[in-house]
Amino acid sequence: MTGASQGLGQDMAVTFAQAGATVAIHGRTLGETEATIELVRNLGANAHAVAADFLEPASIRPMVEGAIKAMGGLDILVNNAGIGEISTLEDMDEALWDRTIAINQKAPFLVTKVAVETMRSNADGGRILFISSTAAKTADAGFSVYATAKAGLLAFARCIAPELGPHGITVNAICPGWIDTALSRDPVKAMAEELKVPFDQVWQMTMADTNMMKAFLKPADISQAALFLVGPGARHITAQSLNVCAGLAYWG
Repeated sequence: MTGASQGLGQDMAVTFAQAGATVAIHGRTLGETEATIELVRNLGANAHAVAADFLEPASIRPMVEGAIKAMGGLDILVNNAGIGEISTLEDMDEALWDRTIAINQKAPFLVTKVAVETMRSNADGGRILFISSTAAKTADAGFSVYATAKAGLLAFARCIAPELGPHGITVNAICPGWIDTALSRDPVKAMAEELKVPFDQVWQMTMADTNMMKAFLKPADISQAALFLVGPGARHITAQSLNVCAGLAYWG
């Protein structure tokens, strides 16, 4: 599971471990994985730490191969790692664009390419899940590069699904809305500062007022959907993107 050192990735790792999975926890450094490793092992489950800086593509293959070796195989891949910096077109520089695309889009491609080499030989196939975003389907000022990267993940998932389907491998994506993580709080803090209004006011407007249920979503809401999509009940679900957003986005 990539990007599992904190936030949503950490919650998914714990949720999967509770369901009986052996989990490989990826972080940018091994030190970053320690908290999640401890949480998983405290459940009595097996966890292995792996590290790769997704701005260094050469580190990705050794990381994935190390995870596969440590676990003795690979049945499920969750591409979760990502960054969420915001910028208007006028203010954006090439470095921000390149960094966002590298981490949010290129790295999942490279991780998946290596993982599939093992998954193809599994008797029962496998599950590949991408964590995209409702930003991939909406129009939000300041989110152009983030939305571009996340929309690209959906296109990538759809197109590799028919390639991998004959091998029993499903490929799906989840599009979370705003959920309470550090990745969500950072841009909201930036918006609050720009608007010169209290953070709590912008948090309410962003997190709850924008969705149909006026709900504050937690990582667990996404983790439970992820657990279903990688489980036996979803064995014939592929090439799909599931919005988990309390109605923030209500189209496909």
